[in-house]
Amino acid sequence: MQHITKFHSVPEGHLAYEISGEGPAIVFLPGWPFNRHTYRKLIPALEAEFTCINIDTLGLGESKWENQADFSIAGHVRHVKSLLSSLKVNHYSLLAFDSGGAIARALAAEEGDKVLNLILLNTDIPGKRPPWLPIYRLMFSGTIGRRLLNLSFVKKYVVPSNLMLGLAFKDMRLVDREFRHLFVNPMLSQAACFDGLGRYMRGFDYKEVDLFTRENGVHQSIRAQVHLIWGEDDTVFPLKDARKMANTLPTLTGLHAIPDAKLLVHEEQPERVLAVIRRCLYDRQSIKLPDSQFCLA
Repeated sequence: MQHITKFHSVPEGHLAYEISGEGPAIVFLPGWPFNRHTYRKLIPALEAEFTCINIDTLGLGESKWENQADFSIAGHVRHVKSLLSSLKVNHYSLLAFDSGGAIARALAAEEGDKVLNLILLNTDIPGKRPPWLPIYRLMFSGTIGRRLLNLSFVKKYVVPSNLMLGLAFKDMRLVDREFRHLFVNPMLSQAACFDGLGRYMRGFDYKEVDLFTRENGVHQSIRAQVHLIWGEDDTVFPLKDARKMANTLPTLTGLHAIPDAKLLVHEEQPERVLAVIRRCLYDRQSIKLPDSQFCLA
């Protein structure tokens, strides 16, 4: 199925998104520093039965933003809600990973019964910080960081190391030409892409995520069935910490650990992840609601 990029205007810019498939809606949100194409191994297998709405939040992928754009978690939630409202999406499931998972949780808490399933893959954990976070913040704070990343030594030894892509993949052979074309090369060669990643990171408040578990906080407010899918070997968001977080999600249905995968579990083990996703969606029969209508214009 051919995917066509569309844009939805928000006060601070334009969200890039694609719609494909037919059936109940699934909304996909990417995580930093990737973009919506990270779901290219999942959506083709789901769009025969579901309407897949794949979104680049501001700062990621093909989204466009103004200098005054709001890159906070609340800002991202507001932008996504605006898009879904314009598409007349009444009920939907959410799938997200990494920082997109934090945005998805905040969105689900606000949307209440509109969100039927919340599927989270290797996402931020309250009270924890990703490794090397201060280095990333410094690196993406200006043009000097992009120049450093483009040094031959850095591209050859640092980018594939456990400082960067080695955190995301257990099997580095998966960092192939397509992956580099979609995610690595734009970051290194396009000033706007690099700037967007920096703005996204500066707007993302980890202290806000820490509050998700407080009484009457985000986790307590989620009405959707929550499903956690986790790469067992993730060192960014370790499985042992995910298990602790699971206890703070009242509507959790299960935590599914996937072997031989790190942060990008859906890139490394797409078939296993798809099998879990299908079980999660079909176990919740109410996903097939007659009033799930979409405006695809």
